Amino acid sequence: MFEDIKSRITETEVGKIVALAAIDGTPEGVAKEAEKYLSSNNLHFYGWLDDNKILGICGFEIHVDKVEIHLIAVAEERHHQGIGSAMVTALQNTYHLPLEADTVGEAVGFYRKSGFETMAFPDPEWGAKYTCVLKYRCPWADSDDELMREYHDIQWGKPCFDERTLFEMLTLEGAQAGLSWSCVLHKRENYRAAFDDWDIAKIAAYSEDKVAELLQNPGIIRNKLKIRSTIGNAQAVLKLGSLSDFIWSYVDGKPIVNAWKEQSEMPAKTELSDRISKDMKKQGFSFVGSTIIYSYLQAIGVVNDHITSCAFREVSK
Repeated sequence: MFEDIKSRITETEVGKIVALAAIDGTPEGVAKEAEKYLSSNNLHFYGWLDDNKILGICGFEIHVDKVEIHLIAVAEERHHQGIGSAMVTALQNTYHLPLEADTVGEAVGFYRKSGFETMAFPDPEWGAKYTCVLKYRCPWADSDDELMREYHDIQWGKPCFDERTLFEMLTLEGAQAGLSWSCVLHKRENYRAAFDDWDIAKIAAYSEDKVAELLQNPGIIRNKLKIRSTIGNAQAVLKLGSLSDFIWSYVDGKPIVNAWKEQSEMPAKTELSDRISKDMKKQGFSFVGSTIIYSYLQAIGVVNDHITSCAFREVSK
């Protein structure tokens, strides 16, 4: 549990953990560092507790546009157990702001592993110091999964009109049914290779031999119904003429931009996804239920569902 411990922790208790992260590791330096956190009115002092035992501490300051981290330290016997990353996540989920920290030495590795962007600048004493910045993302993408973060930052919610990419995302969203998005995303390149770089005409002409080959491919989800659905959907796209024109006609080519403050506010489906799902089924598509279609609309930017505090929420004016 991550909670405020400033009012009840002693300087000695602080020092035990501060010593692990203090630049000046001498007893005097540790005491000075500990006293700084306990006496400052501007610094918040939180701890990661388990059965009332302090396993990690975090000293930080809240600004209008960011949370400035002054210290993150974890008890030595609890290193490499994810407590530091858990405190980072707790800060983001609590304040919904970018995080920033200045650090030196090995600590920069922790921040990089936690998804921070790092910039080095010269320092006469240390050779280099680092400013580490973690932009605030939608919570579903705020993880140690670099591929998930990259997908969220670069693609999700961005308007897409490319036929192959639109078909790719329709296939991947259908493949996700009953599975996690992370599982599918990590197979994305395997899918691209297996399905001829998403050449819709080629996929529409796949034979039974090709189906059998795909069912033996360990790099994709080997579900016969989903594989046959991809082929049938390719055939349906060819009959439509343009998947892009079909999908974007429902919003007159202009994305729907929502303004959710919390991820929990997002619906699993809407009247629009209900309508598109129904129409696609009439056109011969499968694995296009309303929930799948709403996720698809989010992925291709027909719907922009980045929460309002997300640093990657780009809204055209």
